[in-house]
Amino acid sequence: MGALDYFAYVHGLPWSNSSLQWDDEQNLRRLYAAIFSAQCSGDRAPKPFVWVYVRKSEPETLRIWAYLPHDDAGRWVLQSLANTGIPGAVTPNGTWPVYARYASTRMTGCFPHGECYNDADVRYVNYFWDGRAVHFFPRAGYGFPQSNGCVELPLSAAKKAFAWIHIGTPVTIAP
Repeated sequence: MGALDYFAYVHGLPWSNSSLQWDDEQNLRRLYAAIFSAQCSGDRAPKPFVWVYVRKSEPETLRIWAYLPHDDAGRWVLQSLANTGIPGAVTPNGTWPVYARYASTRMTGCFPHGECYNDADVRYVNYFWDGRAVHFFPRAGYGFPQSNGCVELPLSAAKKAFAWIHIGTPVTIAP
C-alpha cells in the first residue's frame, strides 16, 4: 500500500493509487482537499518514512535510513553486516514493501541441496517478498551469502531493525 492509498484509507476516501482514479477530477479534488486540510491541522503520518537498503556485494550489509521529523531531515540510523541467499536460493534484486512482521515465528523450508529446516523462534521477522524476510538468525559470521533467500542479521541489529521497520517499509535489495 502506497502513501496516497494509506492516506485515502485512513481518511475514508474512495481512492486507489493503482486504479484509474487519477483521471477522475472529483476524486482528485477530494484527495487534495483532504491532504491540505490534514496539513493545516497539523495531522502527520503515523510512522516516519523508513527505507531498508541491502547490498549483496561482499561484505554484505543492511542499512536503514529514516526521516526524523524533529530534525526535519533523514539519516542512516542502522548499519550491520548481513547474510543473503546462497546460489539456488538467491535473495532477488528489487524493492518490495514489508507485508508481515512477527516478533517470533517458525520458519520451514529446504535448501537447494536438499537439507530441510524447521526453525522455531526465529526472531524479529519482517517479510518483504515471497517468504523472504529480514530477520535474526544465529551464525558464526555475517557479511556473505549463507541464507535460504532471506536477509539474516545478528541479534542486536535485528532487534534494532525490527524497532524501525513497519508494515509498508520498502526493502531494496541491490547487487
